[in-house]
Amino acid sequence: MTFDHYMEFVNAGVSLEDDTFRERLILGGLGIADEGGEVAGLVKKNVFHGKDMSRGELVKEMGDVLWYFALLASLYGITLNEVMHANVYKLCDRYPRRHGEPEDVIAGRAV
Repeated sequence: MTFDHYMEFVNAGVSLEDDTFRERLILGGLGIADEGGEVAGLVKKNVFHGKDMSRGELVKEMGDVLWYFALLASLYGITLNEVMHANVYKLCDRYPRRHGEPEDVIAGRAV
């Protein structure tokens, strides 16, 4: 599955009646925060309470974050590729000694 196919899946699954751009924007933004909190909760319980963190549960919660991320991205026509490239350029600019040149990272020549 590609990210583009996944985004189509997400958009087909939004079930708000008469949903608007504004409603999808709110749903995406708040959903990322809410599900990110679920991931944070798993980590907190593992680190501070000694509870085993199930890989499967982590994958499920990360999938929920991805769903809302895809919904929000689709509203602005943003692709995962665009987000990854922008992030690489930002982090290489911020931490050049750690990451090197962005073109090398994107080409797979440096990590």
